[in-house]
Amino acid sequence: MSESGARDLASVVVAGVKLDPRGRLLACELGSVTVRAGDQVVISFGAARRDDARDEARDTEIGVVAVPFARRPAGEARPRILRRAEPRDLDRV
Repeated sequence: MSESGARDLASVVVAGVKLDPRGRLLACELGSVTVRAGDQVVISFGAARRDDARDEARDTEIGVVAVPFARRPAGEARPRILRRAEPRDLDRV
């Protein structure tokens, strides 16, 4: 395998998300979610997947996608995009 091929295997797909329009950009793992710039998304700061909605509500924030796709090195802990924000998510903001 070439060096560039090994580098591709050791990367993850992220989106740049802002929690505040004037705030910094967070690199959030995309997983299987498809997003576009301007989409409101629910991101999780918890390391493990949550089965309990109460846990999810404590560890999540709503953000806006600024950069829909980028690759970053794997192995670093990052917030994860869970889904596009739904009306029930926006009601709690």
